[in-house]
Amino acid sequence: MKKPNFRNMSPEEFKAYRPRSEEEIAACEAEAKFRKWCEQNEEDPMDEGAYERYEEIEEEYGEKFWDNMDPNDRAGHEDNMNKD
Repeated sequence: MKKPNFRNMSPEEFKAYRPRSEEEIAACEAEAKFRKWCEQNEEDPMDEGAYERYEEIEEEYGEKFWDNMDPNDRAGHEDNMNKD
């Protein structure tokens, strides 16, 4: 089954969309996160450049930053973030 192209869906179409498989659920959750980021950053989710900017920011500051980090470095960053 082919994943739906969320970039071509209007906000209303996306809100009404109901995923049917685990793959679609994961893709839908990722798209919802992207669209929330767009809303917070006044970006148009239909703009290809917005997704590229989102990916760059995620790579530098988001979950991907943490996922790609060495466990020892991650522990040090988390320790620094939790200091009062």
